[in-house]
Amino acid sequence: MAVPFLHNIDLNENQLLNAKVHTDTTAPSNPGTGSIWFDTNTNLLKIYRGGSWGNVYVNTVAPAVGVAHPSSGDQITSFVTSGSLTLTNKTIDVDNNTISNIEVDNFKASAIVIESEGIGSNDNDTTIPTSAAVVDYVASQITLEDLDFSGDSGTGSVDLNSQTLAITGDTGITTTASGQGLSIDLDDTAVTPGSYGSSTAIPTFTVDQQGRLTAAGTASITTTLDIAADSGTDDGVRLGTDTLTISGTTNEIETSVSGDTITVGLPDNVTVGGNLIVSGNLTINGTTTDIDTTNLVVEDPLIKLAKLNNSSDSLDIGFYGLYDTAGTDKYAGLFRDASDSSKFKLFKDLETEPTTTVDTSGTGYATGTLVANIEGDLTGTILTASQTNITGVGTITTGTWAATDIAIAHGGTGASDAATAFSNLKQAATTSATGVVELATATEAKDGSGSGKVIDASQLGARSVAVQIDKDATNFSTNKYAEITHNLNTEDVIVQLFDAVTKETVYADVARTDKTGTASTTKVKVSFAQVPTNDVDVIITSAKGATAGTIAYS
Repeated sequence: MAVPFLHNIDLNENQLLNAKVHTDTTAPSNPGTGSIWFDTNTNLLKIYRGGSWGNVYVNTVAPAVGVAHPSSGDQITSFVTSGSLTLTNKTIDVDNNTISNIEVDNFKASAIVIESEGIGSNDNDTTIPTSAAVVDYVASQITLEDLDFSGDSGTGSVDLNSQTLAITGDTGITTTASGQGLSIDLDDTAVTPGSYGSSTAIPTFTVDQQGRLTAAGTASITTTLDIAADSGTDDGVRLGTDTLTISGTTNEIETSVSGDTITVGLPDNVTVGGNLIVSGNLTINGTTTDIDTTNLVVEDPLIKLAKLNNSSDSLDIGFYGLYDTAGTDKYAGLFRDASDSSKFKLFKDLETEPTTTVDTSGTGYATGTLVANIEGDLTGTILTASQTNITGVGTITTGTWAATDIAIAHGGTGASDAATAFSNLKQAATTSATGVVELATATEAKDGSGSGKVIDASQLGARSVAVQIDKDATNFSTNKYAEITHNLNTEDVIVQLFDAVTKETVYADVARTDKTGTASTTKVKVSFAQVPTNDVDVIITSAKGATAGTIAYS
């Protein structure tokens, strides 16, 4: 990407080494008098003379195709503008071009094949035959023509002037020619026409090498189906007359038939008279499972409950039991309350049987009593802590401390209010210790003063000024300079310019003066050799208060 300069560059009589002129196939846009450009279409160096581009050196090679010949003495080149041009041992390449209206005076003798020479003796891609030579060659080829043919094996040919093509039949095929027609017939065999096979016999056939039936007959088949079971005897099922019946047993097996399919399965309600052993997994999809047993023995050490609670936590998880008090059914149990932060609760005396949840507001609901030794953290309200054996209370996460202020040495603040606590705890920050620092004033931030103080983001921004030079502003196109007031109160400023559209860095003449040339600590003057193409953004940053550097000259 090119770096744009918006003001003149003075090399102060120094050399410009290894420079390269602007090269392109098209002329630069918006040129000024004296602009130079190397045209890669014509290989010519050109200069803009205030109205048009002109060539500036003698050309020693012919211009490219389509380039007009020069009309001035700016270049020396030979052109053919009229008359004829003789080319000797030259190749003309007209690839992807069209040549029209070609007039041929005569051809070179070696490029033409005439009738007496004959096309047959001049088989090449470098000569052109005359019409007489073509007619003679075609006539000679037609009289010599014959018909070549081939079969599944072997080949042959027929001289169309003197021979006849014969088509003969192989085994089982007879051919007959008559007039302009040829009949091909399949020979009869010794098989008697008719239908073969029945309900008690199947047809048999003999096929020869050509796929023909040379013999036909029948073979008898068995028509009785024997059947067997775990018990009982059969008298056979006569195919075609008897019906094979598969029967089930009441409340154990049922059967049904549809079309040619028999379905054997279990009824909706199955009764097992003896013991039932399931070697695989047992899945019950009903809504209620009643186990009327005296003893329930389960091998699984963990019982999974609330299987369908995976989409939303809306079911209570636990177990409960039934007991009677003075003729009133009551329920007690342990459950996880989904509606109360997943707390586990012991309950008793509830007179409403739980469903998918336990009604904690139901009649008689009361908290159960747990008798146990507790290990771990306890949360909640301690009703009384007046116990002589309390040795520690752990971490107190909530509540109000209503006792003597805790001293700093004991981990406290030594105060009961925030202001006093901050005053007690604060210490000044240093380069080696954490502490409290003071915020610099706006003036201190801008001047780089206020040792030991810090500045915030807004104060940091006050050390810079950003403006945009409007190329269309009144008087700018005439004066070509902009006076910018920054009020940073220093000449130690860094000025950067960039194109407002392309965002490229641009260069212009920057002076730390006002528009009259007087040195200034609050203004800069930005001058241009010509009006820029786009508006120019300017950033001015103060270096006031910067650390002084060291300079060496030897």
